[in-house]
Amino acid sequence: MIIREAKEEAGIKIETPVAFAFSSKPSLETTTYPNGDRCHYFTIIYACDKFCGEPRNADGESTEVHLFEPQRLPENCMPALDPTIAAFQRWRRSGDFQNMDVC
Repeated sequence: MIIREAKEEAGIKIETPVAFAFSSKPSLETTTYPNGDRCHYFTIIYACDKFCGEPRNADGESTEVHLFEPQRLPENCMPALDPTIAAFQRWRRSGDFQNMDVC
């Protein structure tokens, strides 16, 4: 499913994705949309080392698609981004699946 999502949303083909974290923390995973709809998501977060294609807004769901180094992120990113990067770094060090709801 994540391979299909990456292709549909960002126009890239990812190789060998690995699930490394889970999150459903309301402070990170609840979004209120401009039309007033409010959604609470549960998220399985993946990493991959290889992809092909140029990342782009492939389906119109995003306003922009870019790659950034973790230390050079733009301001005003989604609230879950910093905790996700921290979970990724913990996973890289330990190899342990990260439950972001308890961190």
